[in-house]
Amino acid sequence: MSDIVTFQRIRSFIAVAELGGFRKAAAHLSISQPALTAHVKALEDRLGVRLLRRTTRQAALTPEGQFFLERAQRGLGELNAAVEDLLQRAAAQRGRIVLGCTPSIACSVVPPALARFHRRYPQVKVALHDDRSEIIEQRLRAGELDLVVGPAPESTRDVEYTHLFEDPFLAIFPQGHALDADPRVALAELLHHDLIAIRSGLRMRTILKLALAREGHELKPVQEVSSQFTVCALVEAGLGVGMLPQLIVCALRRGNLRSARIVAPEITRRIGVTTRRGSPPHYAARTFVTFLREALKGS
Repeated sequence: MSDIVTFQRIRSFIAVAELGGFRKAAAHLSISQPALTAHVKALEDRLGVRLLRRTTRQAALTPEGQFFLERAQRGLGELNAAVEDLLQRAAAQRGRIVLGCTPSIACSVVPPALARFHRRYPQVKVALHDDRSEIIEQRLRAGELDLVVGPAPESTRDVEYTHLFEDPFLAIFPQGHALDADPRVALAELLHHDLIAIRSGLRMRTILKLALAREGHELKPVQEVSSQFTVCALVEAGLGVGMLPQLIVCALRRGNLRSARIVAPEITRRIGVTTRRGSPPHYAARTFVTFLREALKGS
């Protein structure tokens, strides 16, 4: 068995080369110095070359040692990465994901991905928390959620955002309205009508306000409410028109409500995955994001 190049002997050589001596390497590996010396000598004997020049204080690499070290480090790195990946894959079979998303995401793009993920990983528990974007981002920052699927955060100071897709705003109005004749409506034309809007302080209102300001317009609604349900109900009753993202309009579709794409310019909100900066999601959570991307491609 002495002619076998073992993992232990390679690891011992790497430690000596990286730490510059046998004493430090032995302490680092928690083995005796004679045992470490025996590992390196057995490796050199098997390879038929000297890997290290030994002195009383340190060990220096020979040219052959430098050649072998570079390849051994790469191989050890790949092996460690493979072990870590397999450990995380095993954990994914029985882990738990705490997912936050806005209601429009929770009832549109998430369910198909969640269904496929559950079929593939039935032992993984997914706790879904749906709320306003401001609330779920607070919970993410507090460490209560693993990741958030929703509108892009206003600030990425302590979070990381990965973009998924654009969600366009639609004009909504009652059936038979003057805007009902065309599937598209120019922003300037839309603003000639009484507008029912989400109140100030909410992400959706901020997106609209900034988009209008870029075109030299000011948002002047006749009604300001907190709920998209209320916007739709007031519009359906003929009290004005509204502007809501397409995902919300589709989720809240009502019989007497019609919609048209806002153009000149188009207004969109960015939808993606947000995680805590410096705390990347675990393997199960990352795997769910992969399923989410696949579901979006097929939608």
